[in-house]
Amino acid sequence: MVRESKSPHSSPTFCVRKPNGKWRMVHAFNKLNAATNPASTPIPRKDVLQNNTARCTIFSALDMVDG
Repeated sequence: MVRESKSPHSSPTFCVRKPNGKWRMVHAFNKLNAATNPASTPIPRKDVLQNNTARCTIFSALDMVDG
């Protein structure tokens, strides 16, 4: 759900055209990113991730190259 907000903590939401001509909804988190301290945590081990998701039924994926 997207709704109008005048909060000082909101981030702009808008649509951009993808290379295939379809539209993608995006959120501009530039100000949030600038105010956030990066976490310096190690990448989890593959076996730990597999054990943690073994009984999951809903998954999500992010395409970090072609969005």
